[in-house]
Amino acid sequence: SDTFVDEMLEACELSHCLGSGGYGKVFLTEPDMLHNHDSIAVKVIKKDRLDTETNTRIKLKQHSIRNIIAELLALRRLKDSPNINQLHFFSDNPDHVIFAIAFARHGSLYDLQDAMVNVEECFSLNMILSLARDITTGITHLHRNNIIHRDIQDANIFIDAEGGAVIGDFGLCAIAPRGLYGGVM
Repeated sequence: SDTFVDEMLEACELSHCLGSGGYGKVFLTEPDMLHNHDSIAVKVIKKDRLDTETNTRIKLKQHSIRNIIAELLALRRLKDSPNINQLHFFSDNPDHVIFAIAFARHGSLYDLQDAMVNVEECFSLNMILSLARDITTGITHLHRNNIIHRDIQDANIFIDAEGGAVIGDFGLCAIAPRGLYGGVM
């Protein structure tokens, strides 16, 4: 409902901003926002920012709307998939597009690498193998669902509460027609 969305947006304004991009910001909300036991990352995209860029506004707006639709379709298709960051809530109102996704308590693989470099530590072989298995499982699941991520990088691999790797940020993904690929790409 609009009241719930308004409450979520208000909570986001008062919460910690995890990051921002070209079209919006990601906020950390309290666990009770969605009656969930975990904190939620809320990606808020302001629609007025979709068409205020350069002279190619119409082309850019169409491209960014396609990206939002592809991200939503991918996340819905991948519900309950292993090693994929999960969508909890989606809203599209006149002013905002909102994705509420699982919050990766331990940040991204990029964050983890950066922290380890600062204390001159290395990943253990077991940790490397575990993360590689999780990432491979996630990518395999993407491809079996005809989803091409197109932006796999350490900043888009998140570490969950159990220390496992989950793939996130589907803003550049593409959904291939079913049957185009016969399995893992």
